[in-house]
Formats: sequence, C-alpha cells, structure tokens
Amino acid sequence: MWHIQPSYIILSVFGLILAALMLLDVATTTFILYHGGTELNPVMIGIVGSPLIHLAVKTIAFILIMIIAGTLETRIQFYGAVPVITTIVLYTFLAIHNITVAMKYI
Repeated sequence: MWHIQPSYIILSVFGLILAALMLLDVATTTFILYHGGTELNPVMIGIVGSPLIHLAVKTIAFILIMIIAGTLETRIQFYGAVPVITTIVLYTFLAIHNITVAMKYI
C-alpha cells in the first residue's frame, strides 16, 4: 500500500490552483490584447504577442516553481507550499486586474 504524505497532497492542490490561475492569465491577457489593450509588464511585452509563446513561458515558470516547492518539501514538511502560495497570491491579483480590464471590452 502506498503512503502519500498529506503535505504533498496539499502541495498538489495548490499546484492545480496555480496552474488554473496561470492559464487564466494567458487567456485574459490574450483577450485584452486582441481587443486593443496593451501589456503593462515591460518584461512580458515581447512574449504576450504570441499566445503559444506566452503559454510556454508560463508553463516553464510553473514547472520551475513546482520543482522548487518539491525540493523545499523534502527538507521541511509543508515548507514547499510557501513559494506556491506566494505565487497564487500574485496571480490572484493579476487575474482580478485582467478580468476587470477585460470587462471593458465585453
């Protein structure tokens, strides 16, 4: 019988939430740009013009965050959730902002 640490289950749930928020960011950013909006983040200006490249960059970022979280989790139980929760908070604010802006185009 397999035994999975509860902290890894929690980390997986947080990972799913983060993945959903990152996908929402790509979708809402693409929608805003398609309707004439502009990207406010100077680092992302050259990336968001192509939804596939934007999605690839977010996927790579997600994988790196989860690798860091998994590494931290092996050292101290529940500590791996810290970078994931921090990123979830950031992307929650981004999602709220993007949805607010996108609603102007509906």
